[in-house]
Parts: sequence; C-alpha cells; structure tokens
Amino acid sequence: MVAKMDSYVKDLIDKGIYRFTIDKQGEILPTIRYCKKCGCELVSTNKHKLCDNCRRERNAKIRNGVLGAVGTVGSIALFIVTKGKHGGGGNKA
Repeated sequence: MVAKMDSYVKDLIDKGIYRFTIDKQGEILPTIRYCKKCGCELVSTNKHKLCDNCRRERNAKIRNGVLGAVGTVGSIALFIVTKGKHGGGGNKA
C-alpha cells in the first residue's frame, strides 16, 4: 500500500520531524501527542515532549538557580579577595 502524500509532507517525514500514522485507506494522519507535564496537545512537528510554555518555565527555573549559585560564589570570592576589609566588621578603634 502506498500512502498519498504531498511533497512537503514527504520532506518532513524524511527529516524525521513529522510524526504520522497511515489508515486503512492509505491516508496520512498526524499522530496526536500530548505534553508530558500539563497534558496539552502538541503540534505534530514538535520535536520535544513538553509544550513551549512548560519548556519556558523549566528553563526559567534552571536559569534562576544558576544565577543564584553564581551570585553566591561570586560574593564569597569577593569577600575572600578583599579579606573582609570592607564588611561590617566589629573592630572599631
């Protein structure tokens, strides 16, 4: 059985982007996929398991965690380099 398809669909299939099933009549039907986190329907050309919104939220959490860690390490390094001279120490004469 040969499926009826347009040239642009064939190109997407060859690239591995388009996910599909073929019914009994030979028609190409897109496979419906859902987001792993929120369950919303994904576009058939989506390469990821998460929707764009969930991916953005995940990346924001990672970015905030990395910036917090870098800020903490930077402040400790600055304290060590200045040997604590500019801090709010208690040895006032």
